[in-house]
Amino acid sequence: MAAFDVAVAFHPAAAEHATIGTGRVLLDANADGEAFAWLCDLDPVFLLCIPGGRDVTVVLELASDQQNFTISYYEGPPEREIAATFTTPP
Repeated sequence: MAAFDVAVAFHPAAAEHATIGTGRVLLDANADGEAFAWLCDLDPVFLLCIPGGRDVTVVLELASDQQNFTISYYEGPPEREIAATFTTPP
């Protein structure tokens, strides 16, 4: 997802629960979870690229530690408007 490697474990989705898996962003010694958390705050919908060409659009719910997350299927429209404000230092 984005430029981050993740470890994901899928489990069968129960009818009453939308969660299809859990995961953890794999950070190296030079990275922290803030950039990943920022992406999730900006838009929690990601394209999960699965080896073999089976890509799935999912929604991440990030845990408070900013590394662990739950995954559910994205069921919204294919086109969404995202609004973000970026400021640069003077």
